[in-house]
Amino acid sequence: MFGRSMILERHRKGIAIVKAAGKYRGRKASLTPTHAAELRQRLADGESVTALSVEYGASRRPVQNYKAA
Repeated sequence: MFGRSMILERHRKGIAIVKAAGKYRGRKASLTPTHAAELRQRLADGESVTALSVEYGASRRPVQNYKAA
């Protein structure tokens, strides 16, 4: 238990250092902002999440996330 908490603490410190250097960005978005706006509009028009996920080459979860945003 104690060893695991020490590892997590070092990990958090390492991430903080890298973020301060501006090198910690996370995962790249699955769609460009242009495609995301188009996707939101098409979802609002009632198109299916499954059909759009196939068309845009993204899985259903990101498409659903864009719908919720």
